[in-house]
Amino acid sequence: MISLIGQKGVVMLKGFPSLKTLLLATVFLGFAVSVSAQYNAGVGGTVKDPNGAVIVGAKITVTSQETGRTTEAVTNENGIYRVTVLPPGKYNVTADAANFKKKEVRGVAVTAEDIRGLDLTLELGTRTETITVTGESVPALQTENANLSHSISTEQIRNLPQNGRDPFELLQLSPGVFGDSSRNGAGLSTNLPSQQGPGGSNNQVFQVENQVQVVANGQRTSANNYQVDGVSINSLGWGGAAVISPNQESVKEVVVLTSSYSAEDGRNSGAQVKVISQNGTNGFHGSALVKFNDKGLNAFNKYNGPFGTPNRVNQKYRQFGGSIGGPILKDKLFFFFSYEGARSNNSTVNRNILVETPQFRTSIISLRPNSLAAKLFATPGIAPRSISVLNTTDCCSLNMPTGSYYDFMNATGGGPDGVPDFSRVNTSVPNTFAGDQFNGRLDYNRGKHQFFGSTYVTRRNDDQGGNRPIEDLTFKPLSWVLTGSWNWTISTTLLNEARANFTRWSFDQVASSVTTNFGIPRFNVFDFDVPGFGCCIVLGADRGGNTPGILAQNTFEFRDTLSKVYRTHAFKFGLEIRKEYNNSNESGGARPLFQFEKFLNF
Repeated sequence: MISLIGQKGVVMLKGFPSLKTLLLATVFLGFAVSVSAQYNAGVGGTVKDPNGAVIVGAKITVTSQETGRTTEAVTNENGIYRVTVLPPGKYNVTADAANFKKKEVRGVAVTAEDIRGLDLTLELGTRTETITVTGESVPALQTENANLSHSISTEQIRNLPQNGRDPFELLQLSPGVFGDSSRNGAGLSTNLPSQQGPGGSNNQVFQVENQVQVVANGQRTSANNYQVDGVSINSLGWGGAAVISPNQESVKEVVVLTSSYSAEDGRNSGAQVKVISQNGTNGFHGSALVKFNDKGLNAFNKYNGPFGTPNRVNQKYRQFGGSIGGPILKDKLFFFFSYEGARSNNSTVNRNILVETPQFRTSIISLRPNSLAAKLFATPGIAPRSISVLNTTDCCSLNMPTGSYYDFMNATGGGPDGVPDFSRVNTSVPNTFAGDQFNGRLDYNRGKHQFFGSTYVTRRNDDQGGNRPIEDLTFKPLSWVLTGSWNWTISTTLLNEARANFTRWSFDQVASSVTTNFGIPRFNVFDFDVPGFGCCIVLGADRGGNTPGILAQNTFEFRDTLSKVYRTHAFKFGLEIRKEYNNSNESGGARPLFQFEKFLNF
């Protein structure tokens, strides 16, 4: 598909299975040459004399206050200049023309993914004279497009509260965006009405598929699009979900577009969320953080313990992170690295859990040693994690006062097996969580060429305990994105930018849950729907398509964009090739589910 819309054009091609090797080679080749992110930001405007006549041939120099990088342009026959592919930050803009005083505007703020309009008026005089003004005194007007957009700055990301330190929680502050940051009793996100998906920020920035509950442009959450440094980080399983949630230290700016998109943003109809990662500068800068929770620091809750005894919340939690960035070669080569980690170790008390008694398990193994039930009860980890027994009942007594076979309220023991059969207990369930996110970035300036490379790697290790050790599950997903870009300033009016990326998240619960016996089906024993007994006895690990599952999502992408300024027009032409692999082996669907109406049937 080729389209030219307004001042911008884009070409998008899909398919091309034979290009997989080419795309991979492009990504790693970019890194081999020390591969600045894809930036659509810039400065542009018209240079005039005091009478309003345009000045042709004026030299425009744009200098970054962070890295010292300079970019030059010359006004055309209409007095227009345009400098693009700038990272967000503050710049000094200088205009120099014969028979006019040199003019320098310092501290011009350029936001990500936006062209800053800056018209300049030069005064008559000599070039040796310079007039200096500050950027704050120059109004920031949106003159380049009709997009409704909002930029979330570094200061806002660092200072505004976000659940789980997830910058995506701030998207709801953007104009044209409606969001709901409500949480349920367990602290998990709640979906907006009529929205389906995994929710957002339930595991901080370590969320595998982070579907932030915000809507824009009259669309659903599934229509939102997420990018980091100009490349896709969208989930292939859930629309409007990001497989990478960048940590606060690594984000320089987040831009949210909510309407009037250009052709480059034509893949999704909801909010366009564009994250620009932090880069190194000519000065060293860094940060560090730590959060510490421990059971010994928690207050007593006299209503929370078993039988109303005072108890502390049994949680051991650690959160830590930091960043460092600076120059490797001043004005040339820069680096940035950030890390965030979290550890949690706690246990929860589940109350009124219906389980079989140890005597019943022993009786079955003794009386029916070759039965399937005996083999199940002999499996390691089958015994419940009981910390207290509330009551014990024999379900199969033949001498009930009412004469019924199942009279739970009056059963006293002495049935066919001669042992108590089930109990109502409280269990203590352990849960551990470990998350790590690594982010690295290199920027290299070489005259008319700027190279960039960045990566995010997020890994988790969750041990989700059950009422029985045999129900324990381990969750070890790995998410990462690798990006490289090359920007080439061919002339003062012609620019080419090429970039490539590889995005992946994967999860193999069969390999990670080594202590879980998935060969045992899921058992539900019903017909306990009487007051005080709950619904059923449950045995075996949870059952679902992804429990266990072997999943992998891969996205290969290559994009090349050519920008041309011609007279009073700015044209942009582009090629995009994207290959997506959604490989899922939902092996959990092969596990059977057995349900029994009566305890003796089981």
